[in-house]
Amino acid sequence: MEAEPLTCLAIGDPHFKSNNLRYARQMVDKVWELANEKNPNFIVILGDVLHTHEKINVFALKEAIQFMSALGTEFPVYLLIGNHDRPHNDHYLTDVHPFVGLERSATSLEVVDLGLVKNIKGRNFVFMPYVPNGRFDEALDSLDLDPNNLTDITMVFAHQEFRGAKMGGIISDKGDVWPLDRPHVTSGHIHDYDKLQHNITYVGTPFQHAFGDRADKTVSFITFNGS
Repeated sequence: MEAEPLTCLAIGDPHFKSNNLRYARQMVDKVWELANEKNPNFIVILGDVLHTHEKINVFALKEAIQFMSALGTEFPVYLLIGNHDRPHNDHYLTDVHPFVGLERSATSLEVVDLGLVKNIKGRNFVFMPYVPNGRFDEALDSLDLDPNNLTDITMVFAHQEFRGAKMGGIISDKGDVWPLDRPHVTSGHIHDYDKLQHNITYVGTPFQHAFGDRADKTVSFITFNGS
């Protein structure tokens, strides 16, 4: 039976921090405007909600939680934990992050820190938080998925460095390899929009975070049609 059409709003790394809250609030207003206009079936926040690893700025944390909790009152929201939401980049699938317990609030917000497979309106999606380079297939295996047999998966949402990813003037030679016959990955982590290969899209950040960031910032509205 053919699955019904489905839509998703994917938001790249917000990086709420003490010195960008004015711009972050503008981003919040624009996201709300777009979400209300498009009315997606679900929203994915692709990691790095905060910026300073284990050193939490309470003003940034407050703005971030208000943003995500408010979205979660109107839409199902999946929050991926990014590397900047961890104490350091070597953390692998733990519950050590600032948003522990947030999913227990009265909203439709799901915090993804250990990985998740979810069926939404007849389609299977993988939601994967940041894992260190070289461990993405291992993380899929932890969900009882065979990385080389993902034919039942419609899309993978991630916060990951894949081989060839462009990070300013650096091109990744240590990121995870994602074969071309696997499902499409929509990922955060890289700050500029990039169609890295036919089955990997980096959505980029919703606003500029650094001098070298491109100015053409976006969020992504994704439509799934058919089976």
